[in-house]
Amino acid sequence: QDNTAITATFTQDEYTLDVSTVGGGMVSKEPQQDTYNYGDVVTLTATADTGWTFESWSGDVEGTENPLAFTVEADTVITATFSQDEYTLDVSTVGEGTVTREPEQDVYHYGDVVTLTATGEPGWTFVAWSGDVDSTANPLVLVVEDDTAIVATFKAKVYLPLVLANH
Repeated sequence: QDNTAITATFTQDEYTLDVSTVGGGMVSKEPQQDTYNYGDVVTLTATADTGWTFESWSGDVEGTENPLAFTVEADTVITATFSQDEYTLDVSTVGEGTVTREPEQDVYHYGDVVTLTATGEPGWTFVAWSGDVDSTANPLVLVVEDDTAIVATFKAKVYLPLVLANH
């Protein structure tokens, strides 16, 4: 009998990594590849858009660690969730008057446009906005980018006495 040589060839299994996002942000993979082998270590980094905050990972890997390093052991599906930041708009007055907001909300998000209109009480007139915004525009169109505090200042109207000359 003749000697027979047999060669066994093995191929390494390839696994997919599917990463999606909910909310405003993106995820980078290191290394960035179409497929991964068993035991590969991958680092995911979540980067929030302006006005958003990274919250957590869910799916086949869960947690709040960012960046997140994990070992590939199978096809993997992961979701990065981002929440929209909420900002306050505090409007106060000096003098006698009121301010209306459009839209009127308890909180606002980055990029929201709010129109503030100052109206003086009888005998009072609007002067200016101060605080986080300095302006004399009325109405004032404000683009929300952070927590904002604004003061509307009103002053009493001055009436000069009417003097009639007797001719």
